[in-house]
Amino acid sequence: MLHDGQETQTVRDYGSLDTNPKDHDSKDPDSKDLASKDLESKDLDSKDLASKDDDSKDPDKTKLDECATEINLEVLLQGMGLGMAQFLTWSLLSILLIVHNVVIFLTTILMPYLNCQWNLDTTLQTLIGSIHAFTYFVAGVTLGYLADEYGRKKIALITGVAMILSSILSAMAPNGWTFLFARIIQGVSNGAGKHVCYVFATETVSSKHKDIPVFLMSLSSQLGGVFLSLMSYVFLNLLGWRYLILILIAPAVISIIGLTQVPETSRYFLVTGRKEDALECLKKLYQWNGVEFPKHCTGVKSVNPPAKAEKSENGRLKARQLYRHGYARMTLLLSLMYFANLHICMVFAAYLPLKDASSESSLHENDTALSSNSSVLKRNSHLSSLPETIVDFSAYLEETSNVSTNFEGYLNRSTAVQDIEDECSYVLDQNALIEALTSFLGDALGCCSSVFASKILGRKLVIRGYALLTLLTSLSVYFQIGQAIEDILGMLLRFSATGFRFTARLLTLEVFPTVLRSTASGFVTSCGQLGSTLGTALAYPVYPVSPIAVVSLIVGYAVVMLVASLIWDLETRDCVLTDNIARTEAKK
Repeated sequence: MLHDGQETQTVRDYGSLDTNPKDHDSKDPDSKDLASKDLESKDLDSKDLASKDDDSKDPDKTKLDECATEINLEVLLQGMGLGMAQFLTWSLLSILLIVHNVVIFLTTILMPYLNCQWNLDTTLQTLIGSIHAFTYFVAGVTLGYLADEYGRKKIALITGVAMILSSILSAMAPNGWTFLFARIIQGVSNGAGKHVCYVFATETVSSKHKDIPVFLMSLSSQLGGVFLSLMSYVFLNLLGWRYLILILIAPAVISIIGLTQVPETSRYFLVTGRKEDALECLKKLYQWNGVEFPKHCTGVKSVNPPAKAEKSENGRLKARQLYRHGYARMTLLLSLMYFANLHICMVFAAYLPLKDASSESSLHENDTALSSNSSVLKRNSHLSSLPETIVDFSAYLEETSNVSTNFEGYLNRSTAVQDIEDECSYVLDQNALIEALTSFLGDALGCCSSVFASKILGRKLVIRGYALLTLLTSLSVYFQIGQAIEDILGMLLRFSATGFRFTARLLTLEVFPTVLRSTASGFVTSCGQLGSTLGTALAYPVYPVSPIAVVSLIVGYAVVMLVASLIWDLETRDCVLTDNIARTEAKK
């Protein structure tokens, strides 16, 4: 989004930034020697005119081989194109992101096995189930700046290694307290490192292609639940939960090894004043893509260098910077969008199994009442009117309310356990994998539709459309509907919520400058994690008291999403990632 008088420029304008003095002389209308030069060097002049004609026909084409000491970063990234450098980096980051999400969901699957292994008391079980969500939120808010301060690659590697080591510790844990400590480390590594994968991937391309890495990372994030369900279905009862953890984190080892060979992003090098490193990084990426680097380029520059005020006095970027320099409004709106969106996902995910269990219990109670004249039996029939795959409904409520937060939404519904022979022998519900695949299909459709729609219609219109669709879908939950319609509405809600979240992530990466991009991403996504945690905490205790209140939570936050999207008035579709959109808007 560009306005008159704005300091930012489009990629179309960058070609004019790197012309040499000879070009300016040739365009000087006051040059008295122009006629004599034309007579003496007709061939040279004709070549110059031909090149001018070519440039006028294609204004986006930039002369990368001109004798310029510095070329703009956007020009160099666009000239590099898309190739092995980007796809290799994105593949490694996608694998790491999948494992990040697997770790988030882990205790949703493993909690019954941990209870059997160590006979956990209620306090320890609650801590194991909830500590990851809490540490994720705290780490995201307080440590999100690390990648802005020390680099995307370094923090991605450190948090990835921490996640792997803590997962190994959890697999070898001799007791519940050791497992709890491992979950704390996992939460910190997720909160400080997961969002960095998005930032890292986005900064490897020119602004023209910025939608592609965000789409691929979002899709990979959703794949985490599918990968966990698939591996659990195949290996959990075959090898045990300890070996399952090791299998689940194994891909992250490959990703970490590969990322050590990938260079840091040139955008980070440039805004931190390391221009030589930025140049070397670009040369390496050009080589990987099989593109010749501009021969006469001796440096790289940015059109809009970061303002000094964007760093605190001690040089560290803190979350409080997001509430200065005109960023406060954008930070608050985006945080509210993430919070409401993931809150809806979690409340809806909790509502469906509670409603199913309650319906089956009610049907069984009615059958018992018809076949018995005993009021005592009538009052107590609900104790035996349980879903087939759940041993005890009250235990199920207690168990699922204590499992780790699944902010993607559906694993709580699909991981019920079944008693086979003794209290420590469980088998996963066979519908779990189907549920996860169905959930992923809704996510994939939401991501695909939003990436194309936001490219054509713009971010503002698309995010408002998804917010409206979420509200309309959530309103239908108030009505009594059949199971088939409920499944369709669940898919539709999943679709609209994921599309909304994808567009909100795009806005977050685009609206904040490079020096604050990781800080902002970590902060707003952690607010989403808080929303999902509160969704779980509220839905289970509220439903027995008033099911309609749970539905009202879904609808209420859908209204919040819609209002926040209507207040949002920045269009970032055509901006470049070097633009300081929020700062420019604040000056108006």
